[in-house]
Amino acid sequence: MFVRAIEKETLRLLLEMGKSSHPNEYMVMLGAEDGVINTVYPIAGTVTSEDSASIFMDMIPLGMGLAGTAHSHPEGPYTPSDADLATFAETGQIHLIVGQPFDETAWAAYGRNGQPKHLDIV
Repeated sequence: MFVRAIEKETLRLLLEMGKSSHPNEYMVMLGAEDGVINTVYPIAGTVTSEDSASIFMDMIPLGMGLAGTAHSHPEGPYTPSDADLATFAETGQIHLIVGQPFDETAWAAYGRNGQPKHLDIV
């Protein structure tokens, strides 16, 4: 599945999740239809702290058509860490990082290899 965009309301939800989780990180899985991210899947057993957030891949239900992940870097920057890159390589094709000030300019998208990706907001 080629992901080209994110729904505005989905992006707003992800930003609000980052704001309400602060100072901890959060992590969720993302779903998409017709190349547009439109679904947020919280996964049971996700562990969060001020320094990291981890999803246990064994807790993801089988057969989910996942586009990728989203998580926060509460204190910035929006660039992926080594741990993020390892997660990106495990699932999906697009990965979002949100951060302060948790507005529509405070996020970035990356591919599985950690290269920046452009997503339209629709």
